[in-house]
Amino acid sequence: MPRPYVDALPDLGVASTLISMATVSFTYPQVTAVSKGMLPKPTVMNTGALLVKTMPFQIPVKFAQFSLMRTMKLNLDAKSPETKGLNTMVSYGSTGVPFQSVLYNKCISDIYRYHEKSPPGIPGQSWAEGAKTLFWTKVYPGIAWCFIRESCATGGALVLGPKIKPYVQNIIGEEKETACRFVSGLCAGACTAFMTQWIHNTALTAGAMAELGEAPTTRASFTKAVTQLGPSIIYKNYGKRLIVIAIASAVLNVFTIFD
Repeated sequence: MPRPYVDALPDLGVASTLISMATVSFTYPQVTAVSKGMLPKPTVMNTGALLVKTMPFQIPVKFAQFSLMRTMKLNLDAKSPETKGLNTMVSYGSTGVPFQSVLYNKCISDIYRYHEKSPPGIPGQSWAEGAKTLFWTKVYPGIAWCFIRESCATGGALVLGPKIKPYVQNIIGEEKETACRFVSGLCAGACTAFMTQWIHNTALTAGAMAELGEAPTTRASFTKAVTQLGPSIIYKNYGKRLIVIAIASAVLNVFTIFD
């Protein structure tokens, strides 16, 4: 029997805070790296100041995502208890696609504004308008791939983590429960991030196709991704994405918001 929502609030709050801080911290250097020299390299002081600026938005929205995800997951479990793992993945994918597009766009906008630069996009657009543009040009064209990616990456790691845990306990020791959960989550996130990297690169290709005026159908975007990237579709950009997914998985394996 899962806990009442009120009893899960501390875990929801801590998980939302830690994952939001990690996401912004590791997205910051990626954004500066592709800014074509507009933004300076991050420093510890700048990262700290950026976290102060971004967390009032990032944490509540992430909290809303996890709350909705928990509600969806528990309702699916009640109707189909034999597919709990699949329910977790579907719940993460369904909430991850829209929420992540908003959070990511707002993060990029805040990074540019922190350095007193105009964020990329259409001049004069607010971040909300930018999020809408991002969804229709980057997310929607490859939405099938985005859903599969979110479901199988972090969503899959939430399912895989507890299965890895017994092996980690044999190494670390059963008495170190929190450490076992965290390491299991890290390992699971690293695995699922790699397994879904080709999906991530296909979703990015779909967004690029849309910007060029092409029709990024599910099949066409995959075909173009394979043609352009070849074997590297499996691993290109993996390192940058690995860190965020592994940390998110580790945190959610420690702070079990579904219990």
